[in-house]
Amino acid sequence: MLWVKTPSAATWTAQVKFEMPSRLGRTHCGLVLWNGREERPADTREVQVAASYRDSCTSGPKELSRHPGNSGTFVVNNTTTKGRLRIFKSGNSYRFAFRAPNVKGWQDLGKLEATVKDGFKRVGMFVKTWGSEPVEVSFNNFIILPGAWD
Repeated sequence: MLWVKTPSAATWTAQVKFEMPSRLGRTHCGLVLWNGREERPADTREVQVAASYRDSCTSGPKELSRHPGNSGTFVVNNTTTKGRLRIFKSGNSYRFAFRAPNVKGWQDLGKLEATVKDGFKRVGMFVKTWGSEPVEVSFNNFIILPGAWD
């Protein structure tokens, strides 16, 4: 995982482009909102957004969607190997989105409601494999700025 500290602003946007030769089983990659606690692998062959969340450190899309106040799938439900991922923070809400190449507009992946207890102070990119095949992902044009933008 490669991360940076989040801005102190009440509203900010983080975005990154990703590309991979192929999607492999027993792997996942994406954009992460992190509080510094350990998190565990979730599902496989996914491009996702994740968060090490609450006391349980749950992080996968299924766990995130079960928390009260949260909504969405938190995962890109197609076989794409490239695109952009985004996290938009406003107050204690975090919205996650995906944009495929050559497509206008963003696909909403979900909304996470946080508390001070969650302590999200880092955002970054991650790649995980717990299989025997290596996974290759290129991230570029990572931007995190105060405010909202398209």
